Amino acid sequence: MRTVPFNCFPKSEIEDFISACKQYRMDPDWFQIKAEEQPIQGTMGPIQRTVIVAHGPSGKGRRYKAGNASHWNADFADDLASPAC
Repeated sequence: MRTVPFNCFPKSEIEDFISACKQYRMDPDWFQIKAEEQPIQGTMGPIQRTVIVAHGPSGKGRRYKAGNASHWNADFADDLASPAC
């Protein structure tokens, strides 16, 4: 398994994350973000990717499925929009 720091994410993912934070009046610096990547066994191409987002002030965290045909940024924004946040 490989851990990827947030500053190594694709530029579009970083921009989408910052945009969601601003939309919901959250400071992006309040979050610690990383990804865990692991090749899918028996294949040469696709990897299984999980993005882990931790909210420092509350201590809450969430894991988002990421990678091919997934949109972790949209799921993150939905969580920010929910009353539970």
